[in-house]
Amino acid sequence: MSSEVETLRRRVDDTEREKRDLVGVISRLKDEGTQRDGQNNNHSVSIWYISLVFLEEIHTLRVNLKEARMEHQSMEAQLRELRSTETVTKVGFLFMLTFSLTSFPVQNRFS
Repeated sequence: MSSEVETLRRRVDDTEREKRDLVGVISRLKDEGTQRDGQNNNHSVSIWYISLVFLEEIHTLRVNLKEARMEHQSMEAQLRELRSTETVTKVGFLFMLTFSLTSFPVQNRFS
């Protein structure tokens, strides 16, 4: 059970890292677009092309981010379920152990 929890934690961390990377790419693209706009005031075709590429990239990033969020939510739900199952298993074991100890009295060896 613990290995499954660790695996899910790693996947959640990977998803979070991918999300941060996507936000970084969006910021970089915005900066590049701003710089190019300033340098190419007389080249409307270049600006149009850069804008088109920028929009396509943003669309792709949004789709990837949406998928990453969905995967993250799914992994969180699986993690909650595993923790719940692990807790139930521990409680069941403690109940059985308590029942076993109370059902069979210990004889006093010193009598």
